[in-house]
Amino acid sequence: MSPSRFFSEDEKRHFLRMLVESPIELADRGGSRHQGLCINLSANGLLVESDTLLAPGEHLEVMLPSPRTSLSGLRARVEVIRVEAGSQRKHRLGLHVIELLD
Repeated sequence: MSPSRFFSEDEKRHFLRMLVESPIELADRGGSRHQGLCINLSANGLLVESDTLLAPGEHLEVMLPSPRTSLSGLRARVEVIRVEAGSQRKHRLGLHVIELLD
């Protein structure tokens, strides 16, 4: 269950954002895989930089590996909620966590 179901929009803006700067893999519903860089992570979303331009409303599965072998990485279903032009033809994607996966 997504944490967003428990918090109002205003409350969600107060979640701490953890700087991550780690490689991340994005998989779309068609099975295409895209690489990106996770910039930050909060309780209900991620900011990702990618060469791939995705549209708001698209649903993806993300895989963020753990830097420690003793901890599993993050796998989640997400929705693209915001797209911004980034530096060097990169796109910044605001992703909302819909569901955490095992």
